[in-house]
Amino acid sequence: MSSEIVSNSGIQIRDNLVTTAVKFLNNPNVQRCTIDSKERFLRSKGLTQPEIQKALEKTAEMLDLPSMTSELMMFQAKRNVLRDHVVPLLVYGGIAYTCYWFYKSTSECIDELRKSLDVLNANVTSLRGEMQAANQHTAARSQIGDLQADIASVKGILLNR
Repeated sequence: MSSEIVSNSGIQIRDNLVTTAVKFLNNPNVQRCTIDSKERFLRSKGLTQPEIQKALEKTAEMLDLPSMTSELMMFQAKRNVLRDHVVPLLVYGGIAYTCYWFYKSTSECIDELRKSLDVLNANVTSLRGEMQAANQHTAARSQIGDLQADIASVKGILLNR
């Protein structure tokens, strides 16, 4: 049909403008517009009616192909769901488990340190008590020794008299 338009009207179709128009018509934002508004825009850009018709025909041919691309889009959508939802979930789960493991291991170490510190404090306290008792015992022996020496000297003085 496009060859009939070219031969009947005698106007030469500029393929570069038609290709640009097809790209324009395939834009998802443009596809939502009405055909009249698309034609008005293309006319305002300097395209002739046969060029617009050829661009619309090529666009219609390209729109018939989406059956295969829709299956591909579904596969990509499923893949994107996997990538967008499951992978971050796994990453965040791994980070959370790592934080839990780190907290658990450090809290266990801190508990062990506290227990050993308590045992050490108890040992130091008992050792301090033993040292004080030993010092008192040594002081008592020293005083007894002094007292015996004093008694011996008093005895010696009394006997010499």
